[in-house]
Amino acid sequence: MIALEIFKSQFFHLIKNFREFFKIIFPLALFAVLLDLSFNTLMQNDKFVIWIILRIFYFFFVIRTVINIHRLIILNEAFNYYALNKRFKETLLYICYAILGFVVTFIVFIPFGALIKTLYTNPNSFYSYPIQFKIFFGIFFTISYVFLVLNFPMISTGKKIKFFKMIKLSKGFRLTLLLQAIIFFIIVYAVNYITGFVFGFISFFSIPFVTITLNMILTFFSLLIMAWSISCLSKTYMLWSKKKH
Repeated sequence: MIALEIFKSQFFHLIKNFREFFKIIFPLALFAVLLDLSFNTLMQNDKFVIWIILRIFYFFFVIRTVINIHRLIILNEAFNYYALNKRFKETLLYICYAILGFVVTFIVFIPFGALIKTLYTNPNSFYSYPIQFKIFFGIFFTISYVFLVLNFPMISTGKKIKFFKMIKLSKGFRLTLLLQAIIFFIIVYAVNYITGFVFGFISFFSIPFVTITLNMILTFFSLLIMAWSISCLSKTYMLWSKKKH
């Protein structure tokens, strides 16, 4: 299957080019850990706004990291990872189209969500959404992802897109994209479960240095999995582009 071949090839690509992936991911991992450590301090000093601003910067650099990985795989561009005067346009477009995709998905989902709320939710509690709500929204989001996600490697490499035209153009690669989404969801779920268990065990000892070090390692590992998934998407896009053109 194409999906399995992509998984395998990009896994070995990640290992072979680990130094470049490390340069892309490590600053983000460090930022994430420092942001996590600063939360209690900022909250205790009534500096919630500062924490929100830092979260916005973090989100921005997550998108920048994704774009860096796309460009590394597709264009073999191994430089200017965090130069502020580079890839700014691509980053903003990526964010805007990601928001557009989410909003469209949510609008399409609203009638179904309202129906689920009417059928299953306690009428006395507006926030008591059932598991069915989460499952159906996950299904809608996954469908939207499969039909639209090939736009994002194009945005990352500076190519013009017709966002909703991809719904038709993605034909022939939707199953591959769906399998990627399912497999990485399972991987992330398993990693999060193990991470929660490990932190629960470590918390009994209350050793700050060990906790911070472990947090850094696990955060980097989680971002490495993200990089692998983005790499697979980039490879899928390359195969799609070759077939379509």
